[in-house]
Amino acid sequence: MENGGGGANARGIRFQNLCALDYALRELECDDSRITAISVESRRCPSTGTVFHELDFSLLADDAPVVDAQVKSGTTPAAYSLPGVWRELWRLTGRNAEEYLLVTNRRPARTVLQLAELLTTHRGSHQQFVEALSEVCAGVRGARAQITSASPDRLDRLRRTRLVLSTDDIDSLQEHLRDRIRVLRHCYRKGSGTRSTGLVFRNVLDLIADRAADPHDVVLSLNELGYELGADERAVAEALSERDWDVHAGLAPVIPDVARPDLLDSISRCLTENPDYKGIPCGVLFGLSGIGKTSLAASWAAEHAYEFDRVFWATAQDPVSLRRSFLMIEDALLRWTGQTDSRKPRSNGSEDVRQRVHRLLSACPGPWLIVFDNATDAKVVQPWIPRRGWGRALITTIEQGRWHGNGITAIEVLPMKRGQAIELLGNRLLNGSDDPTATKREQLDRLSAFMCDWPLGLELAAAYLSSTDAGVDGIDRYTAEVGIRQRSLADAQRGPRDYEGSLVGAIELAADRMEDFPRADLTSIPDAIAETMIYLAAYVDEHQIPLQLLIVAAVHDAAVMAGVAAGVLRRLPVEPHTTHGEILRSVVRFSLVRRDQDIEWLSSPDSSASNISIHMNKIVQQTMRERIIRLDPTREKWLFRQMTHHITEWLRYSQDNHESMHSGTLLNHALAVSKIATERNIENKYVINLQQSIGACANSTGNSRIAQSHLQRALTLTNRVQPEKTRLRRFQLHLELAASLVAGGSRYGWNEESFHHLKAAVRELDAVADINPEAAASFAAMILTFPTIRLGQSKPEVTEVIKKLRRFKDQIKDGVDFFNSPDVPYDAALRRGDFATAASVCERALQLAPSIEKEQELLAMAILPLERMEAWDRILPLLERLLTSHVRLGRLYPSTGIELMRAFGPICVGRSLMSGEDPRIKIALGSLVEMIPILRKQAHKDVGLDFLAVIEAAHAFLQGDVEKAGNLIAAVPQGGHPDPVEELVWHGLRGSVENMVRNSTPQ
Repeated sequence: MENGGGGANARGIRFQNLCALDYALRELECDDSRITAISVESRRCPSTGTVFHELDFSLLADDAPVVDAQVKSGTTPAAYSLPGVWRELWRLTGRNAEEYLLVTNRRPARTVLQLAELLTTHRGSHQQFVEALSEVCAGVRGARAQITSASPDRLDRLRRTRLVLSTDDIDSLQEHLRDRIRVLRHCYRKGSGTRSTGLVFRNVLDLIADRAADPHDVVLSLNELGYELGADERAVAEALSERDWDVHAGLAPVIPDVARPDLLDSISRCLTENPDYKGIPCGVLFGLSGIGKTSLAASWAAEHAYEFDRVFWATAQDPVSLRRSFLMIEDALLRWTGQTDSRKPRSNGSEDVRQRVHRLLSACPGPWLIVFDNATDAKVVQPWIPRRGWGRALITTIEQGRWHGNGITAIEVLPMKRGQAIELLGNRLLNGSDDPTATKREQLDRLSAFMCDWPLGLELAAAYLSSTDAGVDGIDRYTAEVGIRQRSLADAQRGPRDYEGSLVGAIELAADRMEDFPRADLTSIPDAIAETMIYLAAYVDEHQIPLQLLIVAAVHDAAVMAGVAAGVLRRLPVEPHTTHGEILRSVVRFSLVRRDQDIEWLSSPDSSASNISIHMNKIVQQTMRERIIRLDPTREKWLFRQMTHHITEWLRYSQDNHESMHSGTLLNHALAVSKIATERNIENKYVINLQQSIGACANSTGNSRIAQSHLQRALTLTNRVQPEKTRLRRFQLHLELAASLVAGGSRYGWNEESFHHLKAAVRELDAVADINPEAAASFAAMILTFPTIRLGQSKPEVTEVIKKLRRFKDQIKDGVDFFNSPDVPYDAALRRGDFATAASVCERALQLAPSIEKEQELLAMAILPLERMEAWDRILPLLERLLTSHVRLGRLYPSTGIELMRAFGPICVGRSLMSGEDPRIKIALGSLVEMIPILRKQAHKDVGLDFLAVIEAAHAFLQGDVEKAGNLIAAVPQGGHPDPVEELVWHGLRGSVENMVRNSTPQ
């Protein structure tokens, strides 16, 4: 094995395939070639059907062999001896063809050079050729006898043989072939080649390898080869997997359409194998956010795709991301090396995963590239960089000067060259015009200078000018608008440091434009949703943000959305599988976020929002967060609460459904939200839920340290925020901390700290039993199934706990072990439209509700699916129970009441105002009105409740009090709701009531 892996045989096969492609391209480059196909690895005799396996490739005219070739490669220091060459020549000429080639890049011995010259220059008679050949091969045992006894036909074949002594190694030959393919692509499809040459090269190499591997299909026609060379970029990407152009693990970014050859050449130089260094060459691309590091890595990987059998894309911002990425890489490597049937149990601890992947990479049979994207801490990432194998590594990071070690070369990524910046703007604003006029080029140059040639700033500027139809002629006005915002931020000493003011000003202007869209058209649901989604995206991790998560967080319930037409409430579906393409177009329109997939491919009926993701640059995220805090702090609190709540729910759901890879992605987003909460000292139940979910997810994925940190944070906040209402939560947190400490390794185990948390959990369970013994018994049964409890039975402290838990367990009544948070089956039933199951889950859980707050929540949850079933006979008793047992006693938790009003209120109002509707709907509306006074009294002062007046006004109108209805509706302010989509709904309802009041008032 060379360099820890790869194998000489694998390198030889690669060189052989490159040579086959080389000679096929020569025929395509020749105007009068009669060659029609190339046969790879063997060829079949057209007359007898015999397969000649000794041939490496053959050039065919129809089925007739024109050239038979053998390829011998090698990097050994020993010279290629004449005996070895003669054996190959004799075997090669054993079959009939017009010409024979023996191609080698091995260092030739002196006698081999003499033989090559003889075969090239000899023009004498057969006898003279025999004498000359015998003289050159005099030192080869048996050669003279073979030559002198050879038939005239065999001698004639030897005379038609050429010994090609190549000076190319694999790398240099690949470079030459890439340049020729670029030229051919331009011939086949004018203007193509800049972005896709490497992918096309990789594709045709795969075609040749496929032919070589299939003995029944060894022929590749030159027409087929020409078609592949002329394929458009989309066809190329589809051939290599439409998501990630043959990246076998991880999600690669979109390939940029403007090359940066100076930096690409720097990457190539630093990743060139150094004979003095036997490890993996590694390049580090460092620079500020938005400068184009990731795009540059994608561009280089695509341009050099032909050099690698596999490309691995690892997200590297923290240990959680690295571990998840390496688990994906491990699966891809096991499939590649045919080890998928292994039944050995595998540890998922970070150190074990890293070592296993490094071993697999070192033994890979072909070349590979691994990209560590968005590395934020050199100390964390460097141990994950492989050191041995037939591979190369590339890192993108904002860190400078912290990357050290043999084989590591740092490359600073600076703003674009001016010509590159102008090309990018031209592609966006001039439809790729080859020849912009001098005036337009001057305008583009001026804009490039204003944006300091910063790629992100250029994209934002181009997106704004395109979306406003201003084009190139609007550049002066655009720079003036950005300048105003730039000066405003500078005067207030706001905005991120180290970044050009024009970039931040461009982000602000794009945000202004984004907010104008839903205001200009109140019926544009996608624009209203998109505006909220973009702000929400600023709180999570910058990469692989699930589109569906943002949709759900933006509209509360992604399955049902309300709109208003002709004064009557109607339902407008916002289901991700039908409208996600439209929403995504609205989201990416302003370049504040970028898609991870080609938007045109999302029209496929098989695609859904659940597998679509976007990303937002870190500097954009920071600017958007600071902007919303500055402009609307009330809405900012709502946005952060929404994101915190929904990322928590998604994380729980993925854990409950054992979606480990999806959980890993969500965990990154949850950690980002948690970091913001900690920095801002935000302490509420949403943050507590988030911290607990992070702890549970980190526990299940083997990240014990992260789990303990966040569980301890959740416990601290719980004791600080609501100590008297959180017995169950404290019980769960103590229990999870004990389990995490035991699972965390030899440093932890069952020790004093883990015993402390286990005993604390049982003490909390004692208190729970005083309130709801059935729930306590059910939780006790759950604890007894924990592996950490079973494994600790030999410990006296654990034995004591087990006895107490079993006493609790014995108290369980028939059927009451059902209770274990109905949220997950409830949500799952709603997602699949099974409203009967969702309602049944809540109604059963009501029998076991451990607290007044939980009972209220379950009542509200049950009402919503029952409404979808038109089951008013079941809704009214639930509302009456809520009124009798809670509201009329002065107990209504604001969060429950507000959610019920927002979800159920529009339905009651809209349908009550319609003629012919079930009269029980008006009774339900009256129940809501009875809740409003206590809700206003108990809700936090920062919570906007103006929309409740719409419900009261509708009820007053239906009771015949038109004057009261008019006064109430007149007091409802325009706008001000933190959610633009909900604002649209309540605005329409207000208009409906107002119209009915106006029509009922005597003129």
